[in-house]
Parts: sequence; structure tokens; C-alpha cells
Amino acid sequence: MASTGLRATLTPQLIHIPRSPTATITSSTDVDSPVVVNFEDAEDSGNDNHLPAFSEIDEPPPNFAPYRAEWERVDYEENIVSHDSHLNTDPEALYRFLLQQSATPPKVYINCKGTHFEYGSEHGHGTVTDFDFLVSLNDYLECKVTHWTVADDEPAYRGRDVLEVEEKGWSGSGSWWRRREASRSEKRLWRSMWSRRIRQGLPPWVVKGSGVEDVSGIPQQFHSAEALRSSKSIRQWAEDYCAYEDALKEFCYRKVVYGWDLDFISQSIHRAICIKGSKKVDVQVNVVYRDNRVSVKPDNRYSRALSNPSMRDLLTVTLVYPVILACKRFGAKLGARWEVCGGGYRLARDHLNEQGWVEEWVPKILQEVQRGNRSRRPI
Repeated sequence: MASTGLRATLTPQLIHIPRSPTATITSSTDVDSPVVVNFEDAEDSGNDNHLPAFSEIDEPPPNFAPYRAEWERVDYEENIVSHDSHLNTDPEALYRFLLQQSATPPKVYINCKGTHFEYGSEHGHGTVTDFDFLVSLNDYLECKVTHWTVADDEPAYRGRDVLEVEEKGWSGSGSWWRRREASRSEKRLWRSMWSRRIRQGLPPWVVKGSGVEDVSGIPQQFHSAEALRSSKSIRQWAEDYCAYEDALKEFCYRKVVYGWDLDFISQSIHRAICIKGSKKVDVQVNVVYRDNRVSVKPDNRYSRALSNPSMRDLLTVTLVYPVILACKRFGAKLGARWEVCGGGYRLARDHLNEQGWVEEWVPKILQEVQRGNRSRRPI
């Protein structure tokens, strides 16, 4: 992300943007000092690419040489993991890495699968797959990202391997903050709400009582204050992570898709297949995500081993992995975990809604069902 030369000041700073596309811009980095933008006129200059981006999720990062972090995709879900040592010690590098990775939207598919059980066939008894294919929704996904953080009163992983909430109170000596483990009922309610938000296409930062009850109530744009609900910025959470010494710590950035009711789409496809297909076929229609998680972990052989799916499976078979999980759960300085932020990517309702998509795609899906499509290449 491009950055602008910055100078600190104690007074409001006037930004004058001339009509020349090569204009230089000076802005304030003092968070207590407002920034006033003055355009010469409202007429479009035709060169918007040279204007600064005022939708920063934090203050613009200071100038330093770009750093190329090492990362890899470690599993079939195409999630990204980085064991780059620099990202574990430099908060600014970690912050920029997350912004860089957020520029790539996640992938979302509808998986249609049908099976039946055969008795006495030439291959003996067993489950036979009639069809199994993916339908891509990626062409309807906007590239623009809305960065979000978890509210203080919502359960989240904030530096331990347990869900915690932050509370604020007042006493005679003033206000106080404390962080405690979420209760069992709070965890259960949070998991239920999170699952419902994702399935029904609601953004993760939308809360009960906000006036947004379904996808039809989602506004076209969100103010950053609506999505960044934590008392800490993403950069500050990155500072917490880098300052913590732990061989198995992890910082996670989650990419979430919103804007369409995916429950409605899945149920509509399932109903159509069941009506047209054989009643003996067990039909499953699920939403599948790829490349929706970015993780940063320390650069050591233990952390790298746990990131390797094959090694993790081996440790599970030998009962070593369950012991490691128990140590992370109850250890005081092992398994620190941060899952407090992410990016939201909208399925474009202004081009097509769920009902229109179902009407267009169900006939194509039924053709693939009749063909017995078992290809993993999305249609």
C-alpha cells in the first residue's frame, strides 16, 4: 500500500489538493489532530488514481523499505501460513503483511454431493457417489475489503488459547478494565451468533439491535467505526502479538463473505435436486470456503511441524497432538492465540440477488446432477 510522507503537528492540518495529478500531499499523523480536506472544486479531475486513500483502517504507516515476507499455502483449503521471523518481531511489518494479504478476496463455492448405499453390487456393499461438484460464487464477490475487529464484550482469542471478554467498570478511584475467560453460556451464544451471521450473509460486526436483521437491511457502505469495534486497532493487536514470547503463538486474520443469504441458496438447491432426482440419493449441499484465513506463527521446528497437515495427522495417531493441545489450553506461556480481526468481502447485491442467482443457476446444476459430475473443477 502506498504511503505518503508524514509530519507530526499539534494543530489541524489543511490538505490542499490541486488539479495536477502530480500534487504532493502533507498530512498529520497525530491521532488527536483532525485532518481537513479541501478540494479545488467538485469537478472530477479524471485522475482519481493519484488521490490519497482516506479510508485507512488506522493511521497511515510510516515510511520504510517494503518487506517481502515468506508465506505458503499449507492445506487443501488454500489458507496462508507464514513463519517469517521478521513478522513475529516487527509489528509494522506484520500489520502491512495483513493489509497486503487482505487485498486478495477469499473463494466461496457451493458443494453439491449425492450418494447412495449399494447392496450386493459387483464391488460388494458400500457407498457410491452419484455426483460431487463445486459451483463458484467468486465472480459475484467484490474485491473491496472492509476491515473489522471484535468488540471488547464479545468472546475472542486475545492472547490465550481460551475465549475471553474484556469488561469495563467504574469505582470510586475511576474506571477499570479487566479481561476474563468467557463463561460457558457466553461461548455457546457467541458460537451460535457467529454461525448464524455467516450462514445468513450478515457481516461479523453487525450486532443485535443495530437494525440489520437480514441481508436486505445491509447498507451499501459502512463507516469504519461500525466495523472496527475493538478498543484496540489492528496495529495495536499486532504490537501485542510481537511483544509476546511463545514458541507456539499464532496471529490469525479471518476473511468473511457477506451480503447474500447462503442458507437460502443452499436450501433452494437442495430442494430442487430432491424434487428432480431419485429419492434414494442422499443429497448434501454445503458452502465451502477457500483462502479465508491468514496465520502468522513463529519460525521454529515445533511451530512448523504443527502447521504441516501430514505431521499433524501423524502426531494425532500417536496421541502426541492431543497432549500438545492440552498444554496449549492450560499452559501459562504456551499456545498464545490472537483471533481479533479480519476482512469482510461483499457478494454484490446490486448486480444480482439470491433469488435471481438461484433462478439462473438451478437449471445448470440439475444438468450436472443428471450427468453425474464428479469433477473438482468448479463450474
